[in-house]
Amino acid sequence: MKFAFLILVLITALGAVSCGGAGNASNSSEQPKDNSNSESVKGNEYVAPDAKGIQTMTVKTADVPNYLELAAHIEPDPTHVVHVFAPAGGRITELKVRPWQKVEKGQTLALLQSSDLARAMADFRKGLADNEVKQKQLARAQDLLNHHAIAEKDFQQALADADTAKAELEAAREQILVLGMDPNHPPSQLRVAAPRSGVVFDVGAAQGEFSKSLDAPTPLCTIADITTIWAVGDVYEKDLRAVKSGQE
Repeated sequence: MKFAFLILVLITALGAVSCGGAGNASNSSEQPKDNSNSESVKGNEYVAPDAKGIQTMTVKTADVPNYLELAAHIEPDPTHVVHVFAPAGGRITELKVRPWQKVEKGQTLALLQSSDLARAMADFRKGLADNEVKQKQLARAQDLLNHHAIAEKDFQQALADADTAKAELEAAREQILVLGMDPNHPPSQLRVAAPRSGVVFDVGAAQGEFSKSLDAPTPLCTIADITTIWAVGDVYEKDLRAVKSGQE
């Protein structure tokens, strides 16, 4: 009986020891979790030892600039650009300018052998001869009228013919002036002069070509004043709401 009671006490003691050990193990396993939570609240940082390239920093507030990055191109002020066309058709015998060459107003850009110029000079000479004849006829008619040798209507006809001849001569003279030539000193070739000072932006013709005057698809050259230039950027439709007048 004593032996059985001793065995029962021994089993009870072993069970209490095993329960106590399990409780201690449970407490020891939960302890890192509790420590981790408490340290995270304090703001400590944890980076794994093998986490290469990872950096930590404090979060801050900052202003984010609001702007558009646009592909742009440089061009001259459009109001300071002149496209030079030959005033008459003809074959280019000499082109005197090259791209990016600086020119002055009135400088010769090209020389053309032009049938239009030859025709204008012929009309001017014809007008000179006809006007001279009609003015002499008018003077003779005036003298005859003074001596009552002709009727009034004959004098009026001579006066009208003289006025017509004079008008045609002025029209022929004006045509030569439009071509940039001097009617009193007729040139052998048509001279194309620079209408303004600036830089030759591009050249659209070559020596030996035939120019069709104002009907030409491209000008002989383009002259631009590059004292002021523009930086032009193309804005997509989706970005138009971000662009307002007066912005830099």
